[in-house]
Amino acid sequence: MSLPRPSLEQIGGRVAAAGDRALDATPGPDVDVVLAGVARLRGRARRRRAALAGAAVTALAVTLGLASWRMRGDAQPGVVAATQPAVGPRHAEREPLPLDFADGTRVVLAPGATTDVREVRSHGAQVALVRGTIDVHVVHTDATRWDVLAGDFDVTVTGTRFDATWDPERGELTVAMKEGTVRVSGPCVREELSAPSHKTFSCAPAATVPVATPTSAPTSATSPSSPSGLPAPRGAGASPASPPRAVGHDADKPALVVKAAVPAEGVQAGESDGARASRTDAPKGASTLDRADSARLAGDSRGARALYAQARAERPGTADAVKAAFLLGRLAEDAGDVGGAARWYDVVCHEATTGPLAQDALGRMIELEQRQGHTATARALAERYLVAHPKGPHSSYARSVLDASR
Repeated sequence: MSLPRPSLEQIGGRVAAAGDRALDATPGPDVDVVLAGVARLRGRARRRRAALAGAAVTALAVTLGLASWRMRGDAQPGVVAATQPAVGPRHAEREPLPLDFADGTRVVLAPGATTDVREVRSHGAQVALVRGTIDVHVVHTDATRWDVLAGDFDVTVTGTRFDATWDPERGELTVAMKEGTVRVSGPCVREELSAPSHKTFSCAPAATVPVATPTSAPTSATSPSSPSGLPAPRGAGASPASPPRAVGHDADKPALVVKAAVPAEGVQAGESDGARASRTDAPKGASTLDRADSARLAGDSRGARALYAQARAERPGTADAVKAAFLLGRLAEDAGDVGGAARWYDVVCHEATTGPLAQDALGRMIELEQRQGHTATARALAERYLVAHPKGPHSSYARSVLDASR
């Protein structure tokens, strides 16, 4: 026995209802315009019933398609991702890997490239290029702010298209402009590039952070209470990668570098754990920092922590040591160790008073302190952030923290 077939009017009604729900859920074209189009299709249906079924299906496809488009300023409509790419690492194996963002921007990883999406905002993101080449097409609006980080370099983008290639072994960043303008900044460069152009940047030998020698260095990995008031990490001293002692910060005084003391047995354990991933993923002759990156991207958090601690012990007072501290903070944050993450970010801010990592670390500290209910500390950090980075990626959040406490 065959089931009763719905009437053409019922089909049209279902199409209109589906279109209404899609438009209500997704910002897109004018709802009145779309509904008027559906109404016109209904009218034709009454006059030409034989063609309504095909027209109804077409109308549904058009309606749902329009719901995924968005106009941004003077830019052409771009496909909007259903969800933003999650924060975290991405690696393209043998095929290009596209990442679509809600503002219409697309980042395509070439085969072999590795990125780390560090922050996603409503009008931009911060993406670290760990290795390889990415094709970046940023959709321009007045509020657009994108940062592509590569080592110590920061490519600031407001609306453009370019390729960026990072060679961590050579410390070389190559930018090939296709459209628009970007600003490249780093330890030895601050330069704008406009299309069409192609340039390679390198700051060799590796830049070091100005330091003042502390009166005494810690002799163990145990982390005593911090003078800055940041909470001690859980299980301090139990892990070879426990954060080093944080030194009280004064903006008018030079920052002190705290050397991480890692017990020999902790390093050996880290070598054993990290080597499982890094021997396969890291190129032959890779530095300890690169091996740590490989272990982290392979999901070996324990090995990565030990290798980052080893990298800090091998190159104290350098940009590599700062990067290792930042990534130790990221690992702690990913593991839910909010206090440990805040302490590592505090170390970054003390060892590198300027640069993208220091800026990002300070912004993350505001969020972590606010999350723990440390309102006074979060407010002080927010004020400090806005003085140093009034237009930084965390500036809106910092202002909201200050506004909420007034």
